[in-house]
Amino acid sequence: MKKLIYAYVMASTAVAGFLAAPAFAASNDPGAIQPSGSIDSSASAFTWASIKTLAGSVITIMLFIAGFVAVAYLVYNGIQYITSAGNADKVKAARAGIINAVIGIAVISAAYFIVNFAIGIGKGASQIVNSPTTIK
Repeated sequence: MKKLIYAYVMASTAVAGFLAAPAFAASNDPGAIQPSGSIDSSASAFTWASIKTLAGSVITIMLFIAGFVAVAYLVYNGIQYITSAGNADKVKAARAGIINAVIGIAVISAAYFIVNFAIGIGKGASQIVNSPTTIK
């Protein structure tokens, strides 16, 4: 159990390290790049397009994390299979874990492609609805 908790903490730390973004602080340096233009206060901060983009990003990140966990589970069970030393119970448990991990990877991959397809359809539909048309 301690090994499983350790593996979870290490995987979470690795994922958090990949998702960390740099902070861009304001500068008082006159030579620094300054934003141009003005902020339109009449514009809404959130639009349907931004909400769809945010939802798509969150779902994609969750699927990548699930994929990472499934691959880690596959590797863990592979190591258990290799180190079973011929013990029938350990071999059976490791083989079941490998099969479950492969099924999980297949389901996660299918979900990723379905979500990207649905997001693509949603973006295409919003472009069609929001596109200006001219009647001649």
